[in-house]
Amino acid sequence: MFVRFRWGFNLDKKEFKKCYSVSRETMDRLEKYVEVLTRWQGAINLIGPKTLTSVWRRHIHDSAQLISLFPNKTPIITDFGSGAGFPGLVLAIMTKAKVHLIESSEKKTQFLREVARQTGTHVKVHQGRIENISPWKTDLITVRALGSLDKLLEYADCFGNCSGDNKPSILCLKGRRANEELTQALKSWKIDFSFIKSRSDETGIIVYIKNFSRYRFDKKLAK
Repeated sequence: MFVRFRWGFNLDKKEFKKCYSVSRETMDRLEKYVEVLTRWQGAINLIGPKTLTSVWRRHIHDSAQLISLFPNKTPIITDFGSGAGFPGLVLAIMTKAKVHLIESSEKKTQFLREVARQTGTHVKVHQGRIENISPWKTDLITVRALGSLDKLLEYADCFGNCSGDNKPSILCLKGRRANEELTQALKSWKIDFSFIKSRSDETGIIVYIKNFSRYRFDKKLAK
């Protein structure tokens, strides 16, 4: 699915299409997404203004790289703190996965629904804070730029796996502080994890969590 890119490579639209071997229809939908994003960016702050010129690498490619890590072919995905739709909306456009997007901002949820409408993408958009949303069964949780790993695990702990035998897997796009955040999270959580180098950012890390559970301390023993 992937070709090799040197770190920091300024992936453009043409190179993205070659990298992922996407169909003309999918490219049309992604291009429409970028068009709507560019138009709305002038009214609300969806992404860092300086990243708009490198949107195919910084945002689309950054999101799409998660597809090869899916725990099964067509998972049910829940995207925490979707914001401008990265990575959840990109994954919905590029795959057949059923995707839930959770976003607290009313303006951003309006944006997500508009992109979904204009691209013909079937997603479920939930407006509200994650901790106030009634959880559902999901195979995979995705997240980008949303708080610490410790807080993420607290949110994810409420969601069950569709198979009913464990918690959902988590794919978390992180930066330089991934190790620091993991060290802190391991004080409260038992985690099966792996670190995967990002293909879109030299300093980026994908934290892949397959199993997690909170440590249960015996208060009597603690005394």
